[in-house]
Amino acid sequence: MNLFYYIFYLIIYCAKMIGLYDGQKLFYLLVGIGLLFYALKLATTRMSVLEYGVTALLMGVAAVVYLSSGEKGLLLCMAVITGMKGVDRGKMIRLTAFSGWAIFLLMVLLTSLGIVHDRHHITEKFGGLILRRDFGQPGSNVTHTVLFVLISLFLFLYGRGKHLIKLSAFLMILNGLCFAYTLSVTGFLSIIVLLVINLIFSQVRSTDTKGFVYMGNAALFLVALFSIVLPLLLKGQVFEICNKLLNHRLEYGRYFLENESISLFGSRFAPAPNSNYYLDNSFLYLFLQLGVITFFIMLMLLFMTLNWMLHTNDIGALTLFTAYIFIGLSDPFLFNTSFKNITLIFVGMYLYTYLETLNERYRLKCRRLLNPGELKISRLGSSIYSKIEAMLTDICGFFDNNANMILVLFVLLPLVGVTIYAVFPQLFDVSLLAAGDRLVYDYEAEVQLNHDINKTFCALRTGILDGMFISIAIVIGKAIHDRRIVHDNNSLL
Repeated sequence: MNLFYYIFYLIIYCAKMIGLYDGQKLFYLLVGIGLLFYALKLATTRMSVLEYGVTALLMGVAAVVYLSSGEKGLLLCMAVITGMKGVDRGKMIRLTAFSGWAIFLLMVLLTSLGIVHDRHHITEKFGGLILRRDFGQPGSNVTHTVLFVLISLFLFLYGRGKHLIKLSAFLMILNGLCFAYTLSVTGFLSIIVLLVINLIFSQVRSTDTKGFVYMGNAALFLVALFSIVLPLLLKGQVFEICNKLLNHRLEYGRYFLENESISLFGSRFAPAPNSNYYLDNSFLYLFLQLGVITFFIMLMLLFMTLNWMLHTNDIGALTLFTAYIFIGLSDPFLFNTSFKNITLIFVGMYLYTYLETLNERYRLKCRRLLNPGELKISRLGSSIYSKIEAMLTDICGFFDNNANMILVLFVLLPLVGVTIYAVFPQLFDVSLLAAGDRLVYDYEAEVQLNHDINKTFCALRTGILDGMFISIAIVIGKAIHDRRIVHDNNSLL
């Protein structure tokens, strides 16, 4: 029953969106509840012996990896893949996009108002000390990764419209706003890469050609290969330059490759020299932390999914797949407990498409372990989804009809806000949306006696945030007004 899969996915996904992370008891509780619904999905879905066998194999490998390495992320990845039989990917992504954007914007608002206590840390940038904010996430880089995922979902659903350039510019503005608070260069650049890839693929008419197939497979192979060999291959000045450009990722990768053993099913790492030493590459993490067997199984699934996308001309999915693979070079979120790798939905979809052809070829019968019957909750779920789908369609339609106005608002009002706060920086001390910044600034200045933090920068980015939320209020007001006019006209008819 597909409803159980949606519940499984959304419970864990929403837990991550509100900032829960591996190690917290509440997160473990929600993961346990989510996996219970995953088990119900398998039990109530018609599956062949072959499909049950493949599911057991993949989940079994994930369990062995957990016992060997202590890493739980692969269990969640395999659950996403193996639970996808019969699931509508469009519905899945719409639910994920709607819930993700709603929670993200709510967390930005609550942490900005100071209602929810926000994590922070200090960094030295632009010639001074600046507060980095996390908007409820475990870290500022994670916050920007969340925005990357949400923008990728939106582009998959609506990134092929007539206003693509304007939409890309609007999303770039959101990227800039987020950067003003997170100061995550990696996250900022990752969204630029995503938008560029989407613009390039929007001009592609067919990917089912030898050229695309060769380039796609070569790119995935090289990404996986360089993730492992590049830290060891580069030497001397070239290594130093590349390491600096990649924010010490090559240095940390080399350390783990030289000090940790290569294993079949992963291993528990010895304590690193300090907390900065971290595998910030998804493929190196997959190979070294989760084991060689896991690396080749996942890589095989990725290659098969990539070729399926290329041959079926699935440009929307291919756009996301390409962006996520390249971002995996500088972020470990593809295969850990972050639960943000949307491309696993495509992997699961392809896997069962292939297994169903084998079912037909060998005439394998499908049975389910439990018959849920017609549940009232299923009808309720369909009703809720229909409303969400209609709302997303209305939002997209509103943007198409008012793209110029929206773009002008979201450019002009933040600039006006910055100008006002530059002239009157004392407004920072009374602004509602600066409450979160004031809390952490006062803590650092009065408790930690850190008086060198750039307060002016905090004031200027408050101007951007004020302008953004005023723009959102105007857009919502106009949308309600337009909807009322349409309703009145329909009533007259």
